[in-house]
Amino acid sequence: MHAPRPPSAHRQMPRLLFVLLLLALLLAACGGAPAATPSNAPADAAAPASGPSGTLRFGFFTRFHTWDPHQESRMTNLVGLELVYDALLNEDLNGRLIPGLALEWNETPDYLDLTLREGVVFHDGTPFDAEAARANLLRARDDGAPPIKQQLAALEDVTVLDTYQLRLHLSRPVPDLLANLTRMTGMMISPAAFATAKDVPVGTGPWSFNPTESQVDVQYVFDAFPDFWDPQQQRLERVVILPITEQHSLINALRTGEIDAASVYTRNVAQLQAEGFNLLSNHSNYTIFQILDREGTLVPAFADERVRLALSYAIDRESFVDVAEMGHGMPTTRHLVEGDYGYSAAPSDLTYDPERARALLAEAGVTNLAFDVPSWGIDTELELIAGFFREVGVTMNPVPIAPGTLTQEAASGTWPAALVFTREIHVATFIANRVLRDGAMNPFKVVDPELEALATQAYTLPAVEAEPLWAELVHETAERGIVIHISFNSPFVVTAPHVQGGSVGYMKPFVMNLRGVTIEE
Repeated sequence: MHAPRPPSAHRQMPRLLFVLLLLALLLAACGGAPAATPSNAPADAAAPASGPSGTLRFGFFTRFHTWDPHQESRMTNLVGLELVYDALLNEDLNGRLIPGLALEWNETPDYLDLTLREGVVFHDGTPFDAEAARANLLRARDDGAPPIKQQLAALEDVTVLDTYQLRLHLSRPVPDLLANLTRMTGMMISPAAFATAKDVPVGTGPWSFNPTESQVDVQYVFDAFPDFWDPQQQRLERVVILPITEQHSLINALRTGEIDAASVYTRNVAQLQAEGFNLLSNHSNYTIFQILDREGTLVPAFADERVRLALSYAIDRESFVDVAEMGHGMPTTRHLVEGDYGYSAAPSDLTYDPERARALLAEAGVTNLAFDVPSWGIDTELELIAGFFREVGVTMNPVPIAPGTLTQEAASGTWPAALVFTREIHVATFIANRVLRDGAMNPFKVVDPELEALATQAYTLPAVEAEPLWAELVHETAERGIVIHISFNSPFVVTAPHVQGGSVGYMKPFVMNLRGVTIEE
C-alpha cells in the first residue's frame, strides 16, 4: 500500500491564509484537530465462539436502491451486498487475489477456467454449482447494469465442464476480468431468486436477509445463515444496517450507542477518535472532477481542451487535501500511484497555476463560463472546488440531488461535469468506464479515435506488453482534461470500543468487512 505523502510545507502566503480560514471553519463545526491516519491492518478478531452471537448495528450514509448486485454499480453499497453474497473471487487488503467461491482459476487469452468450492448452498437451499455460476454470469452479461455488462462484454459463452468446473470463453483478452469477479460482477445469486433479487436478496453469504423485519430506508436486518460454508467468518448472530443519510445524525447515533459502527466523512474522524472510537481505513478512493460533456453538447466551451485544462490548473490540490480531507490523502494530477499496474511516469505539469488557467481561458476566448454540477454529501468538497474556479473567473453551481444518486446522475447525460469518486480496481476498467465510447461514465458517448485505438491494441496484448499502452491512456486522459485528478485518499469506518475486528477492503471505500467481527454486549 502507498501511504499518503505529507502536504508540502512550501506554501505561498495567500494560499496558506485561505487554508487556515477554511480549516478553522471546519474544525469549529466538527470539533478537534486532524488525527493521524490509522493503520490499514484489521484488528484481530476474538477467538472463535461456539456459534454466532450478538447484534451489530451499522450506520450507513446512503440508500440501497437495489439488492441485486448485477444492477448495482456503487462500490460503497458492498457494505450490504457482502453480507448476503459471496463473489467468485476475493482479495486481500492489498488487492491480491484470493479464493472465494472459486478455489482455483486458470486464465489464458481465450478463456478462464474456474474450479468451484463444493458443499455451498444458497439461503433458499439451492446448491451452488457450475450450472448456477453459469446462469449468474450470463445474466450479468445480458441484463446487468451498464458497468456490469461492460465488464463482461467479451464473454462469449460459459461451458459447464463438470459439477464444479466451468470455462468462460472470451472473444479477446480481458485484463480486468479476475479483478471484477471480486465485486458485483462475480457475486452469485440463487437462480431461483433472479426475479426478486431487487427486493429480497438470496446468496450464499454469512447472513441471510430478513424481509419481515426489514423496512425500506429505515432498517435492513440480516440473520446468521445456519448452513454457511465457513462458520469461522460468521461470528455475529445478527447485523442491522440503518440508513442515516445526514452526517450529523449519523455521528449522534454513534455517540448515543444507537449504532455500533458507521461509515463517516473524513472531517469527523479526528473528534470521534479523540472520544475513544476506533478507526478503520484503507487507501481506496480517487477524487476526480470529470468533464462528462467533452464535446460541448451542454456547455460548448468544454469542447475546447484549453478550457478543460484551465479547470485543472485552477485546482489547488494540496489545499483540497488539507481542508476537505483533513490531511488524510495525497494530492495527485494522475490516476494510479507508482508501483500500480498501468502507472504513467511520463512528465506532467498540471499542478496548481491559476495564472496559467486564466491565460488558457483567455486564449480560448471564454469569459463568464458557468455550469451546474450534481451535489449530495460533498458540500465541503464542492465549495472548495467552486472557490478555486471563482478565482479564475469560472462559476460552478452545485445543484442538490436525491441522496445516494450521485453516480447515477453523473452517468445520466444531464450534467456537463461532476465531482465524483473512482473505485475502479484495474486500469482497464477505469479507461473503459470513463474514457471509451461505450463507457458507463461517458454518458455523451464521446469518441476519441486515438484513445480508442490505443485501448483496442492494449486489449489484444499480454499484460506485460499492454502495460505501456494503458499507462499512455492514463497519461493522455489527464493531459487532455477528460478526467481532472485531485487526490488519492482514505475513507473511514468508525467502530465503538466494544466492536472487535473488522477491516476496510482494497478499493472498497466506507465498506466494513464484518466477517470475523465480534461484539461485546
